[in-house]
This record gives sequence, C-alpha cells and structure tokens, in this order.
Amino acid sequence: MQQQHNDTMKIDQLLKTVLQSRVIRLNVMHHVHQIHVVLMRAAGVPLTHIMSGEQFEKERCLSTMLRYGRTDLFMKYFDVFVQAHPHGNTPYLGHLLKVAINTNNFNVVRHLFKFNRDNNLIRDTLLVICKQIKDLVTLDRHDILHLILSELEFINNNRQLDVWSRKVDNVNEFEPISVVRMYSGCRSFKMLQTIRSQCHLFKPQNEPVQARDQLVGALTCDELPDFLELLGGPVPIFSVDIAFYNIMMDHMNNIPLLDCFFSHETIVGRTSKYLKDAFYYSFDRKTEFLNSLMTPDGLFFAKRYRQHLPGDFIYLTAASHGDVELTQWAIEHQIPATYQNHVGLALQHGFVDVAFVILDKCPLVSPKGDGDDVDDGESTAADDKKRPLWLIDHTIDESILSIELLRRLTSYDNIQYGHGILFSPGLTLDTFEFIKTKFFDSQLDEYQHVLREPKVMLIKDIRLIRVLLERNKQKLDQVVANAIISNRHDVLAVLAETGRRVGLQEMVYLGTAEQARVLLDSGCLAPTTNHHTNPLTVIIQRFNDISLVRDFYNMFGNVQFPSSEGPMIEAAQHGNLEIARFLQEHQPDICHRTALERAAINGHMEMFKFIVENYKAEWIMSDLYKAVENGHTDMVDYIIQSHVHRLSLPHIRSQLFKYIACGHLPMLEAYVGIINRMDKEDKRQVIYSLTVHAKSHLPGCCASAMDRGYKAAVCLQYFMDHLLLPNMDVTMARLFEEAYERGHLLMVEYLRSI
Repeated sequence: MQQQHNDTMKIDQLLKTVLQSRVIRLNVMHHVHQIHVVLMRAAGVPLTHIMSGEQFEKERCLSTMLRYGRTDLFMKYFDVFVQAHPHGNTPYLGHLLKVAINTNNFNVVRHLFKFNRDNNLIRDTLLVICKQIKDLVTLDRHDILHLILSELEFINNNRQLDVWSRKVDNVNEFEPISVVRMYSGCRSFKMLQTIRSQCHLFKPQNEPVQARDQLVGALTCDELPDFLELLGGPVPIFSVDIAFYNIMMDHMNNIPLLDCFFSHETIVGRTSKYLKDAFYYSFDRKTEFLNSLMTPDGLFFAKRYRQHLPGDFIYLTAASHGDVELTQWAIEHQIPATYQNHVGLALQHGFVDVAFVILDKCPLVSPKGDGDDVDDGESTAADDKKRPLWLIDHTIDESILSIELLRRLTSYDNIQYGHGILFSPGLTLDTFEFIKTKFFDSQLDEYQHVLREPKVMLIKDIRLIRVLLERNKQKLDQVVANAIISNRHDVLAVLAETGRRVGLQEMVYLGTAEQARVLLDSGCLAPTTNHHTNPLTVIIQRFNDISLVRDFYNMFGNVQFPSSEGPMIEAAQHGNLEIARFLQEHQPDICHRTALERAAINGHMEMFKFIVENYKAEWIMSDLYKAVENGHTDMVDYIIQSHVHRLSLPHIRSQLFKYIACGHLPMLEAYVGIINRMDKEDKRQVIYSLTVHAKSHLPGCCASAMDRGYKAAVCLQYFMDHLLLPNMDVTMARLFEEAYERGHLLMVEYLRSI
C-alpha cells in the first residue's frame, strides 16, 4: 500500500512538472480528449487554465465542456443555451460543431447535426464540414469521418435545399469539395477506400495528385494490387512515377510485396520509364533513395529486379558495391546511363575496376536524350560540346589514390572534375599539385575556399594542410572551428605555429563545452570579435558552464564586446545564479531589465531576487504574463506582493489583452492599480490608448479569454468593469456574437447585465 502511495505521489509530481509548460499543456489538451479524467486522478496539481470540476458549473461554457469531454454537462446546458438567445434568433452552432468534431465527440456531433436539420440550418453544418473534412482525412480519423460523410450524403440527397448552388453576391457560397483534396490527404489504404467509395459526394478529379508517403509506406501485399489498379486507369488518382518510387523506397526489403509489384499486369514494362522520369524531374526523395541503393538490401534489390529498373539504378548500385558482373550485364543489354556520377561513386568506394568498365563501355546520354547523343565514333566539334561527360566530384578512396590512377584518368576526354576530389583523405602534396595542374589548370589561390569547407579536415596529410594554410592570404573563418569539431589537434598545432589568428566569434560555430575549451587552449584566438557577436553570451547560452565562463573571462575579460548585457540575460534565462554572481562581481552594471523579466518568465525565484538587489532602475516587464502561461504564478504573486510599486506600464497597453487571456486576476488588478495611481494627464493618455486599441481588438480579446477558461473570463469582466465601461461606449453586438458562438453562458449573462 505504501509503495502504491509513493508511486501515485511520483506520478502527481511528474504531471505537475511536465504540465507547467503551456506548450505541453496545449498539446495534451489537443490529443487527449478525455483530459479531465487524467487531471482528476492528479488531484491537487495547480495548473493554469485547467479547470476543476466546480468551475465547469461556474463558467457554463459549452465549448469548454466539449474540450474536456464533459458530454453530460454539455447536454445539461444545451437547452439553456438555446433558450438564452433573443426571441426569434436561431443559434449558430458552427463553433461548437467544430469543437465536437475535433474532440471526437460522436454523441454531440449527432445531436448538433439533428438540431441543424430540425431548424433548417444545413448551411451551418455544410460550412463546418467544408472546413473540417480535409483535416479528418489527413489525421486518418475514420469513425468521425463516416459520420460526417453520412451527413454530407443527406445534404446532397436533400435537393430542395440546393445549398451548393446558393449564391452570395453572384458567387457560389460553397465551393464543392474536390475529391483531389481528399485523395491528397489519405494516409492509409483504408481511408483511400473510404473516399473512393464516396467519391460521388465530391467534385470530380481532373488530374492526378501525389500520394502521401505514409499511404504508400503502410501498404500490404493484399492492398497493393488494388492500389496499382488505381494507378492504371485513364485518369490515375495518383502520380504514377512518384508512387512507384515510394513503393520501392518504403518496401525495399519486402520481397513478397516487390514481387507482386513488378509482376502486376498494369505496370509490366512501364516501371523503367516512370522511374527515370521521376528521378530527374519530380522526385524529392532522390538522395534518400540513392543512399538506400548503397545498402546490402539495395544490392539485392537491384540484382533481383534489374530487368525492370532504369540503367542509372543498376550502375549506381554496382559502383557503390563494386559489382563488376552487374555492370557488365547492364552494358551487354545496351542500357545507357544518364546520371554522371557513377564513375566518381565507384572511385569514392575504391572500386577501380568498376569505374573503368563504366568509362570504357557504358553509354552516357543526357536525361532528355533518347540515345542520339551516344558516341558513335564520328562526332564533330559541335557534338563534342554538347556531349555529356562523366563527373568526378567525389573524394577518391585513399586505398586507390595515386599518381598512376590520376594519370590514367587524364587519358580520358569524357570526364569533367569537381572540387569534391580535393577533399580526398589520401591526398598528398604531390597528388594535389597534379590535380590542380592537370584537372583544373588554375592557380592554387583560386581554390582557397576549400579551406573553409569542413570536408578539408578529411585530408590526413598534415604537410599538405600546412602548405594550404601558408599560401592562403585570406581570413581563416571557420577553419579553426572545423579542426576542433573534427578533432584535428595536428591542424590546430600548425595554425598556432603559423601565427594566424581568428577572432572570438569563432565560438559560435562550436557545439559543446569541450570544444569551446579546446578553442580557448588552442593558441589560435585573437582578442577581437565582430560587431554583432558577444562570445561570452554564446558560451552561457549554449553551454551554461561556470568554469568555462571563468576561463574565458580570465583570458579575455578586458575585451569590449557588443551587447554587454547579453551574458546576464542568458544567465537569467538558465537560472544559473553562480554565473550571475560572477558576472556581477566583474561588471557591476551588467544587470538589465530584460534579465529580470527572463528570470520571472522562467520561474527562477532566487535569480530574480538577486537581480532585484542589483538593478535599481524602473522595471518594464511587458511579457510578465508569460510567467503565468508557463505555470509560475508563485513568481508573479511574489512580484505583486513585494515589488508592485516598482512595476511600470510602458508597452503594457498593447499587451494588456494578453494579461487578460492568461487568467491571473491578481496580476491584472496590479496593473489596473498602476493606471489608477497615475497622475491625471498620464492616466488620460493610457485610457485613450486602451480605448482606441479596444475598438478593434475587444471582440478578439473576448473570444480568446472565453476559449481560455473560467479564470480568463473573470479577468475579462474585471477589465471591462474597471477600465473600459467607465471610459468608452462598448458595442455589445460583436461581444454577444462571440459569447453565443462558444455557448458561454457566464459571459452571456454578464453582457446582459451591462
């Protein structure tokens, strides 16, 4: 029993910690539609905007009841809500219907559909369906979709309503739902079948769409034939080429499914053309697919289905795996290549024999060519200019890289070279000079940008790197960082020996505290930085390490950095009091109002108190409401109780509505008190600004507050009673509209009382 109690306490504490984040709370509320059950089990957890049981009865908001799964209360108050409308006005249920659909509340959806039918409100139903149905398909919500489709069937069959042809300002009020939208959202074959069976409800399809990756990836052997039939009609549902690719990508190790795919009568003889077209013009997963061919599964795949595949798939696989037999098979069957990188890929993997078989015997054509550009031995000068060339833009494996190999390559006139070859790990000074002279025919200084590439650290010959560094007269930006990230201490030693230095902004390229320490100890740093980087800010922001801060300050504490308050702001963000004290000790004026606000927003109480002691200027905390949203009401209450006299109002005018929506009444009362304590002229200006802002933003503010729960609604009423109503004429029509739309009986009664 004691163990069970301890486990319960741990769960409660975990919930309390996790749900303090507003982002997590909103995600939980979106995905867990019976959230109130979870919250009731975690009794005593103080959560902003999470309502206790009695608050449902206080607020009496139908949309809130739906979001928390309280169907019983919704049904209890629905008739009250309907009767609350002025006589002769029929309620608009669109918002409630949308919430009911989103929360998967079948009973309420059926109830609202029936209400709209009985009251001739089919238009409202259709408006919601048009907006929601694509999301239901995309989220694969079968059950609720069936309910929606049955209602759509009723609307289509009820011809006397003829809602599709209703016009507003000579424009159709409702655009028929396109079946293309439905197909493009399908993520499962079951959903695809559902839409296919009900396609008469939608606008016909005129062109194919791209099938979602999730749909193709979830296909089974039983579903594949039916799916392929949909690709083989006069107007295919989906783009055939992309669908073919995704089938191979997602099922490369599913031999029974691929056997079924390549033997299906609707696609026999068509795969090579479709795959070739997609590979060059429309396939956005090309890199992923090429990488998959380089795996053992990819080799088995290419050899088993070689007769169905484009030549590039075969040559690329053979080059990646060194399979001479597969290369010879493709050449014997006179299969051309269009992808220029096969030779370079073979050399990258160390397969010289495959590389030269391809160079000697494989025909290379342009992607748009039909074979006419294959070398027939009688080419002219004009033909040579347009003839496609093999491209070697990869590194060459160090086991085969030699002067002899490079000389052999120079004997071919059908190769062009890219700078990727300059990053070969086995490159030496001799081979580099040979490549520079024979392949590029340019001076070394034209290729100095290679030093800034992280791949240059692949070169193992430190003698070559030393020469490159000595000849380079440009800045060494990122070279030091790349050496550290690649763990090349020999390169750092060479950099230090040459006397070349980099600025402290190099810190921004590093990702760990260990790398930052290596940089500090490298001897490559100069006490300078650019005009927008404070390296100390970067250190605290990324590493939050006091020892690293001390080491950096001991070495470069006398350097003037931009944004001097940045380090304290980051320390406050992390709540690292040790760093904050160190910074304050060495720079007494470093405390800043932004740091104060960051500490408050993130709930770092001790950090907040420390900054208060060392920051005596006026507080401007425009974002304090975020502390409430993050669950740190204790921090806000402490500020109000102990330091309310130091709060100031600038910028709060545009933010005040956010303070209302966060639902923490003591904070709102504090700011209203600030306004009331102002002198007459300042107060007049603030009130004027608020009223001008409210004229355009008040309806939206009301909607936001009503959506955020009981506490926010109470704050809204307080704001209107103490600031708006005494100082301006409020137009009630829009406010009533928002309250009725949400079924918010508490606000309806309040607005009526006004």
